[in-house]
Amino acid sequence: MDFIEKFKDNNNNFTDKIKQSKYIEDDIKNIKKKGFDDISEIFISNYDLNYKLLENNEKMNYCMKKKLELASNFQNFNYNSKFNESLICNGLQDKNNLSTILYLNDYYHCNLIIYNKYTDKFYKTSIKDNNDKLGCIFENNQWFSYENIKNDFQNNDILELNQIINFDIQTNIIYQLYLKNISKYKMNDLIEICKEMNINIMNNGKKKLKKDLYNEINLKKINE
Repeated sequence: MDFIEKFKDNNNNFTDKIKQSKYIEDDIKNIKKKGFDDISEIFISNYDLNYKLLENNEKMNYCMKKKLELASNFQNFNYNSKFNESLICNGLQDKNNLSTILYLNDYYHCNLIIYNKYTDKFYKTSIKDNNDKLGCIFENNQWFSYENIKNDFQNNDILELNQIINFDIQTNIIYQLYLKNISKYKMNDLIEICKEMNINIMNNGKKKLKKDLYNEINLKKINE
């Protein structure tokens, strides 16, 4: 009891001064999470409750069945004629197709952001900015979920991903456009539409090009 009485009022904080070893921190960072061979599983693992309840050895087979189910119940999210049911259904029956990524973005109301570890670059897959961001990393020929996507990342040209995903469609502009063909409009026509939509027609003190105004009008309508 004398020992306890001697130290009970001692306010030394030796334990607070103990620093966690950097090697312990590194070990935690280096724990390998399970990667996926098919990028579709990034979507399904994040948004499908049934998937989360399965044992690990059941998940791959479930993903295959889920993709076939999606192919059988196609939904048209205001797509243009090039992004059609046949293309999407064929893509869902294989792995790592751009058409599948674009379709699952709409189905799950998200925007997949791909970080390619080999190039140290980020890629936004959907042209829609009003959906939730879903992150993934490509490393060692596998896909891993990535939760720390910041809002200020530098977006790069999605065409650079042609070494790691299959471009069964060559663009992510897959929606019906608000405007007709650009040849139908004069520059002044587009300027007037921009003013009505509160789109800035200037860039660094210079007027934007006709094609830039055209693209911005369409993009803003898609995101409304």
